[in-house]
Amino acid sequence: MNLVDIAARGHLDPRAGWLGVTALVVHALSIRDSAVPREAALGWPAGSTGGPEWTVDRPVDASGCVVLAGRSDDGTATWTAYAGEAVTTEPVPLAPAMDVWGGHRVRLRDGARAGTVVDDTAAPGDDLLSLPPSVLAVVAAGAHALGVAGRFRDAFLRKAAASARGWAAVKTIDDPMVLSILLSAEALLDGAAALLTARTAKPATGPAALARLVVTGIGALDAARTATTQVMTLTGASALYDGNPMQESFAHLAALGAHPWFDRPARLLAERAALESDLDRLFSDEPRKAS
Repeated sequence: MNLVDIAARGHLDPRAGWLGVTALVVHALSIRDSAVPREAALGWPAGSTGGPEWTVDRPVDASGCVVLAGRSDDGTATWTAYAGEAVTTEPVPLAPAMDVWGGHRVRLRDGARAGTVVDDTAAPGDDLLSLPPSVLAVVAAGAHALGVAGRFRDAFLRKAAASARGWAAVKTIDDPMVLSILLSAEALLDGAAALLTARTAKPATGPAALARLVVTGIGALDAARTATTQVMTLTGASALYDGNPMQESFAHLAALGAHPWFDRPARLLAERAALESDLDRLFSDEPRKAS
């Protein structure tokens, strides 16, 4: 699967697209450790005061497997797999737009032992699956966000072609202000997609290069959210309805922006690592070469 396929899934259906992203990450984990099956569930920290909890997309039965994502003290991603019998799951009432967090809560049973711990490392090759799972997750989610933004744009165009604005009843799609904002939004999405495609065509190695990939994935999500917000403002919407393709996509992107992959600590760590080599050069005691 490539980034075009991932974006296409998000464009077709945000929920299905998101499941495709998590399936791709599990695939990468299974390549690194055969103890992780391709059909394993993926859990994200839920941040509850009642003890360590994660959320997953589906319940995990005793014969299943779940990989719980986390982050070490130094910011490194961790991936710990447990057999289904070591965890309990229960449904969590979530608004449809929040389904990027999964609809089931996972807790470890007393005395639960990890089945395996998967290293967050690169694998041989030059495709997406060769990237460390944590990097792959953000890159894939960024491409997914661009696909969802495209779905939003198409829904708006359909609405704009069938509605009018102002006292002169000008077709919305013919309003100069609308066209200007649409072109600005389109440029944002195209630029983010081009950069993401260029940097993943043959992924570079090294901490700084990988961090730049993470920043690029985060930037794709930010571009998707900015573009959709610009256009959403034109609609004057004061409420969100899950059945509306445009508002559904807008809410999905907002929920994705709050995901642990894109929170403030993750952003700061990636940005700092991406600048590491440049900072080392700038603050080095070595004399600068004459230009």
